[in-house]
Amino acid sequence: MKYLNFFPLIVGKERFNIPQKVIDKWINFIESTPLNILSNGNDAETQDQDLLDNPIFSVLKQHIIYSTKEYVNKLSIQLQDLQISNSWSYITQKNNYQNNWHTHTNSLITGVFYLTKGAPLYIQNPYQRMWFMNQDDPSPIYDKFIPKPGGLLLFPSYTPHVIGLNKESFKRYSIAFNIIPKGEYGNRYNRIIFN
Repeated sequence: MKYLNFFPLIVGKERFNIPQKVIDKWINFIESTPLNILSNGNDAETQDQDLLDNPIFSVLKQHIIYSTKEYVNKLSIQLQDLQISNSWSYITQKNNYQNNWHTHTNSLITGVFYLTKGAPLYIQNPYQRMWFMNQDDPSPIYDKFIPKPGGLLLFPSYTPHVIGLNKESFKRYSIAFNIIPKGEYGNRYNRIIFN
């Protein structure tokens, strides 16, 4: 029997060359903003859900938009333009809760930019969930991404993912975001306009 890989999951991965002093400045900014402590008690996220709109992140935001346009082009998705619909920082401490497989609805592309190293991100095969009645199958097919400072990861928003166990004694800082189309999307029979 031959096997044809028609529709593989394409994940975008890039590393920006950003000086450590700039990353430290961003971490200090995040630490100075109001945080929501999550129910597990070990993780937190910024209350600001438009973090990348802050001028301190303007260069990073430009890099993310440019890289996402390249990624969307690789996926053969034709867009007039795209925009970040929301963005926030996620902070993971040692022994974090790591059984929160999730997707991002109302979004086309989801991404994460890493300010530090730390716990891996696990990405699950989205097709596996289509064939199981139980969404919490104990043996998901997944791959993992080990974060490094300056690393960017992009994937379709329907892709299940979870942060793995943070075994490090330091906090893991990342900036997560969702991308949606901007302008006209679709053809004349199913057109929608995103402002």
